[in-house]
Amino acid sequence: RAEQSIIQLHPQYGVEILTKSGVRDPMTIRAVAEHHEHWNGTGYPSGLKGDQISKFARIIRMVDCYDNLCNNPDASAKMTPYEALSYMYTKLKGHHDIELFSLFIRSMGIYPPGTVVALSNGEIGIVITINPNNPLKPSLLLYDSNIPREEALICEMEEHDDIAIEKSIHSEELPEAVRKYLNATSSVTYFMEKGTNA
Repeated sequence: RAEQSIIQLHPQYGVEILTKSGVRDPMTIRAVAEHHEHWNGTGYPSGLKGDQISKFARIIRMVDCYDNLCNNPDASAKMTPYEALSYMYTKLKGHHDIELFSLFIRSMGIYPPGTVVALSNGEIGIVITINPNNPLKPSLLLYDSNIPREEALICEMEEHDDIAIEKSIHSEELPEAVRKYLNATSSVTYFMEKGTNA
């Protein structure tokens, strides 16, 4: 309990660090102060609920949660991107603004880039791009020991009605040769494209 109380001071420490560093933007300061508040009011430090939490803080909370699930320092607790999204949806649903979470899933895809997957035809691949029109059919780089890595096959799943993703796989579970071929790292890395102002 004492350790938890200390951990829960970190939003306050974050605000102090920003202030001492010369950051004065009210939206940024507020987002750091509120980034552990939950949509259902069970967060900290103030127990804010719903729209009482700034939108920026709600976004940071959601992304921070996702990243912590995917990149947990405890390897046994680490989740694949697919597992993390599923866990957030089923177990932590009340923690997040459902509208923002829906947008997050749409932008990340059900199988975010970097997710290693097993296919119904027995092949293994890694998601390289999502398919906004069909989230269950992303583009994959396929493992094939008979083809050099630099010539690896790209599978546009949308073009193959007979192939489906059966499950996501932890990169640590892969044989070393497969992991290196797919360049599957133990940490999830994120790539963002600059959006347009709508």
